Amino acid sequence: MAAPSAQTDCPESLLDFVWREKPANDFVILYTASHVSLAEQIHQNYTPVLEAEITRYQQAFGSELLLPITIRIYPSPLEYYCLNPQAPALGPEDLHSHIGEREIALIANVINRSPTTWETRAVNALRHEIAILFGEQLSAGEAPPGLLQGLGGYFEDPAETFPARYQAAGSPVRPDRGWQRLWEEDVSVSDSLVFLQQTSISAFLIDIYGWEQFTAFLRRIPEVQGYRQASQDVYGENLQDLYAYWQRYANGTPAPVEDWHELVQTAQRELMNSPGHRETILNPENTAVGIGMAYHPELGEFRLAQEFIQEYLDQEPLPETAQPGEVLEVRSRLLNGAADPLINLDYEPFPEPMSVEKLRQTGEYRSQAVFILAETPAVAEGQRYRADIILPLGSRAGYYHVRTWVSVAGEEVLAGDVVVTVKGESGG
Repeated sequence: MAAPSAQTDCPESLLDFVWREKPANDFVILYTASHVSLAEQIHQNYTPVLEAEITRYQQAFGSELLLPITIRIYPSPLEYYCLNPQAPALGPEDLHSHIGEREIALIANVINRSPTTWETRAVNALRHEIAILFGEQLSAGEAPPGLLQGLGGYFEDPAETFPARYQAAGSPVRPDRGWQRLWEEDVSVSDSLVFLQQTSISAFLIDIYGWEQFTAFLRRIPEVQGYRQASQDVYGENLQDLYAYWQRYANGTPAPVEDWHELVQTAQRELMNSPGHRETILNPENTAVGIGMAYHPELGEFRLAQEFIQEYLDQEPLPETAQPGEVLEVRSRLLNGAADPLINLDYEPFPEPMSVEKLRQTGEYRSQAVFILAETPAVAEGQRYRADIILPLGSRAGYYHVRTWVSVAGEEVLAGDVVVTVKGESGG
């Protein structure tokens, strides 16, 4: 439905609407008397999901969403447009939208017309709109509508929503318009071709340049009154150059690497321009660094990672695999003021595959290793020590951690964690 063309298209009876409320901790559902059952269904089925998603998003965006937010159930697009003259565009089959920084809009007659569609898309629809509310808030309402739409798409589960959109868009292989049109035009979320490109831009900016840069970009937009200057300030490149790089990213053509040395130097400069990374790199307490680099030839994507540690052990290698009953010969030398070594043998089962939903609930890796035994070796001349750690007979398959703790300036520090894989059990 198109927006009403004049105020006369909106009946005066809309002014007499009585909105009922159904509150939760982080949001309140507003609905009319004719949509009690829909409000009840949303409250019962989606309250835990919504509140968990809001918490997850607050951690991701580093910002507290102004709570409670409103989920307003509009009877039809007519009420949606008439009560919100500046509302984003709706397509004829659109189930959801948003109003400003605090309201998610649901369209009751579209939901009731396609209840199965609603049930399969509800969680992603809510994720989509919550992400947009955060984007609206970070950008003080200044981010263009297409940029926000792409941000919402980025937070959807692609395995659940994108195959159908890709098919509906005619299986596109390359962009068909520029960023200005994709960001500035107020296009319905049901336009799959536009939506996929908008989401691709957000994925490009986040995957290539990082989440921290993306949120900085959103915050910068209201400060300079425009996304063009904000992109130059945050990404250090003009919009046309970003667009050219995105075209290669979006259509799957590898970005050519003509000078690997310069590529690595550029990555290092970007790390030094990040205050957190710079502080870690220059920290004199870090005594060793591990550097990993990876290149994806199909996508042309380059990644560089650095891991800084304070090295307190010079330990001879242990075998990568072993069997129950074998002896692990630990031979090490203490470094940099470390003293009083304590060796633990811990067991961790092989990891089980995780569902996408379970992965969404995790924010960090936590070791599942449990303690088996401990050994306190004697330190000999030259700060050297040795210990023979026996893998117990009957040991279960899994990862066995040989962890060495040392005392440094009166504090206990984990100085080494070597993992040995045991693939089979042994009786006895």
